[in-house]
Amino acid sequence: MASRNLFDPFIRYHLWAHDRIHTTLSTTRPLVQPAADLYAHLVHAEQLWMQRVGWMDHQPENLFPEQSDFAETERIWHGVRPVWERIVIELGHMDLSELIEYTSIEGETFRHTISDILLQLLNHGTHHRSQINALLRRGGMDPPEIDYIAWVRQQ
Repeated sequence: MASRNLFDPFIRYHLWAHDRIHTTLSTTRPLVQPAADLYAHLVHAEQLWMQRVGWMDHQPENLFPEQSDFAETERIWHGVRPVWERIVIELGHMDLSELIEYTSIEGETFRHTISDILLQLLNHGTHHRSQINALLRRGGMDPPEIDYIAWVRQQ
């Protein structure tokens, strides 16, 4: 299991990189729709996992939106981001070994620790942000710097 000390900087980095992608997508015209759709998936997936753990009340209607509405993705992100901020604040008091039971979108029941769920969310975010940057570059845009070490240099 990962330690609290490891999660804190990675969650802060996650928010920084997320915000950089969000800002780029919100200001890029024309919108690179495949990148926006992948970003919507990332935000919806975070909302789903946070609902599973009990940190949010609502589940996304569609985990893999196509032709996503960026304004709707923004609305969801503005609900998800404060949950991440609360996690950073409460990390020292969380039982990261607590088992969370949930039903997958395929209908299967699983149990994972909060630690494993946080690692899944952080890894999933890194994976898709990199894909989004590749889509932006392919669309002729200059993607934002989102490497962990770039965040560290700013600290």
